[in-house]
Amino acid sequence: MILGTPISMNDKNVVAIENRLKNHLFLTWVLNNICTNHCSYCPKEIHSGKNHNYEWEIARKFILNCFEKYGNIHCSVSGGEPTVSPFFKDLVNLIYDNGGTMHLTTNLVKPINYWKDIRFKFSSIAASYHPEFMPSERAEDMFIEKANFIGQSTSMCVRIMMLPNMWDKCYNFYKKASRENKGYAIELVRILPNFGVGEDYCDITYTDEQNDILNSYVFEAMYPKHTDLRKYMSQSFLKYDDNSTPERMDQGKEVYLENTKKANFLNWSCDIGLESLFVHFNGNVQRGNCGVGGFIGNINDFENISWPKESITCDKSLCHCVADLLMSKRIKD
Repeated sequence: MILGTPISMNDKNVVAIENRLKNHLFLTWVLNNICTNHCSYCPKEIHSGKNHNYEWEIARKFILNCFEKYGNIHCSVSGGEPTVSPFFKDLVNLIYDNGGTMHLTTNLVKPINYWKDIRFKFSSIAASYHPEFMPSERAEDMFIEKANFIGQSTSMCVRIMMLPNMWDKCYNFYKKASRENKGYAIELVRILPNFGVGEDYCDITYTDEQNDILNSYVFEAMYPKHTDLRKYMSQSFLKYDDNSTPERMDQGKEVYLENTKKANFLNWSCDIGLESLFVHFNGNVQRGNCGVGGFIGNINDFENISWPKESITCDKSLCHCVADLLMSKRIKD
């Protein structure tokens, strides 16, 4: 049996991640394959489609069945651009009304008025800054204005996609966003040349100086006190080989593991599929964002989904997505 390798962190060796949330599904959903942007570092397939490949009633039934099967749901929605979906608000309301929580990844294309009736229904929102589609300082100012507005009602994170050949523009926006911050987190995002899955399809090469900045970046957060917010609080803990007290996995540690490419769980035993599911924009279902284990069914044929019953061995050298990173995993005995 080939064993995985411990991860060095804080002068210790991580040998397991324990997700302590029980009777709970982390559901990641790529809602559509249409987007207002066509970024060079995003797969063509997620911005060249026709919005949906299934009906709302199919999606609604799948979600309700997941509530029944797992007990509760945290739904992380992305696209494409999910807010251009004609049933996006129906999805938000369905999750919220059934007691679940939702995280959204968006490019904030919608105006402020769009967010007024739903902004408090998200546990968190990640607003992605894409430099190729930010044409002016006025556009940047509007982006920050919307982030500050929504951030008064939920946990908002501005994620700056650090494109190497537009580094100065990205870094200048980072300084502006930090200066004008009235209530959000800021993350400098290392772009992967393959979106974290499959073969490279674009050239992403950072200079030594850029790598040093990304490797040393400390996650910044300025969250207002949201007393009525229904929060999703991950319960994932790092376990070390010295049997010391497990350490909670916070956003700072997540960003560190991703940006330094230390999130390598090759040959570890992982509980994706038991604690998580991923829905592709065409309705296909897999265990996690990474695609390990392949597709297990389609939401159009819910009754014939092959629901996972045991852990799976990781065959990837990088856990590229936080949703997968937070799930239970361990070096095999």
